[in-house]
Amino acid sequence: MRRPAPWCAAALALLVAVCAQLVLPARADQPAPDQIRLAVSNEGYNNLPLFVAIDNGYFQQQHLNIVVVPYTGSSLTQLPFLARGEIDLTAIAPAPGLFNLGTEGFNVKVVASMSGAHRGWNGASWMMVRQDLWDAKKIVKPADLRGMHVDVAVAGSPNDVLARETIRLAGLTPADLTLTADVRTPPSWFTALRNHAVDVQVTAEPYATQLEREGLAHKWISYADSIPWFQDLYLAASPAFARDHHDALRRFLIAYLEAARDITDAGPVWSAKMAGEVSKWSQVPVATVMQIPGPGYTGQLGAVNLASLERVQNYWVTLGLVKTPEPLTNILDLTALGEARKALHIR
Repeated sequence: MRRPAPWCAAALALLVAVCAQLVLPARADQPAPDQIRLAVSNEGYNNLPLFVAIDNGYFQQQHLNIVVVPYTGSSLTQLPFLARGEIDLTAIAPAPGLFNLGTEGFNVKVVASMSGAHRGWNGASWMMVRQDLWDAKKIVKPADLRGMHVDVAVAGSPNDVLARETIRLAGLTPADLTLTADVRTPPSWFTALRNHAVDVQVTAEPYATQLEREGLAHKWISYADSIPWFQDLYLAASPAFARDHHDALRRFLIAYLEAARDITDAGPVWSAKMAGEVSKWSQVPVATVMQIPGPGYTGQLGAVNLASLERVQNYWVTLGLVKTPEPLTNILDLTALGEARKALHIR
């Protein structure tokens, strides 16, 4: 099968077009909608709730004008813009950079969760075994990683957590194998596996499904298999937005939760509507999207697993990637989330 162009640049034009469509004219008898600058990656498979909320008009219903700020690559690239208040909200992984901001004087706030591990739902990240090794049964169980080359793409990422916890649960340490973070981009994942440069590559959807469809690697282990407690993505607000725009944040979260509930109600397998949302934003054909088993899990409906967040921070402290542990109370502001859940009668 010919690999489609990964979440292409044409989608950026689509995002800008969507922004223009969301500018709402104010009636003479009412104030203009509150404007929120939302950084969104069209590559983000688990950004689906944001896509659904925009396209279903949920933000408009909350009298919000969402200005989409498109970007490509890791969500961590948005942390400096968020800290400086150049954007108001974005999805962010619980990486070292998030926990280090406090010591740098930036009080970015986590305001809700977006996705996490859940049995029966597709994981956003996968450990992929090179197909020839899988066929030869060289890597079947985690203990088989001894002596193998595993690449996590980005140190301090959810991929890194997945690989390191799988290694630990197998009774191994990184010293028992070659653990790298060198194969950083989706195109390079295909090349590394095709050239036998790695034995196991930790990847993200939708590329994991594409690699498997092309016969380059086998989906092996995801969050629900090794780290069922893990939440891999959160919504974060800039310090100024969280402090000065509480009601707008509450309304944003109501719209977001409506979309998350739509995805949950549709189930763990793609509905035509949800697949169409991903296709529209990513510019990937619906038929290709449908090859992915389904959307990521959003059924926690914004609830933040404090134990998961603390556990991940301690993980980065142990690895020396976070120097000073940050009290979770310094990076969490869940007041608006509680109000939004109450408005939607979510317990």
